[in-house]
Amino acid sequence: MIERLEWWIATARSARNTGTNGTAEGLVDSWAGNFLRG
Repeated sequence: MIERLEWWIATARSARNTGTNGTAEGLVDSWAGNFLRG
């Protein structure tokens, strides 16, 4: 599960760096934030 979470975070960072698919980036960031907050 941790590996998958790290993969999602890396994907979100990659999307942010390339400036593409901002909607998916926001969705992943929101999901990761909710998951970490529990």
